[in-house]
Amino acid sequence: MIPHYPSVNVLFDLLHAGKTTSTAIVSELVARADAMAYLNAYITLDAEAALVRAQELDEMRNQGDILGPLHGVPLVAEGRH
Repeated sequence: MIPHYPSVNVLFDLLHAGKTTSTAIVSELVARADAMAYLNAYITLDAEAALVRAQELDEMRNQGDILGPLHGVPLVAEGRH
């Protein structure tokens, strides 16, 4: 379980310590987004692609192939009109 409003630093620390995975984080955040769909916070949420990518990043991490400091930390892009 991740904190309700985790910072990037918290997620990084959890991933780096092996206390969670990118897949677990994305799964929980997608579940939260689904539970609060009435807020219309996301125009597009491609949960399937996010989970596939999280699994890929977890496998890379397991093999010691880290892309950078934000490896596996899910991010949301905000659109502006």
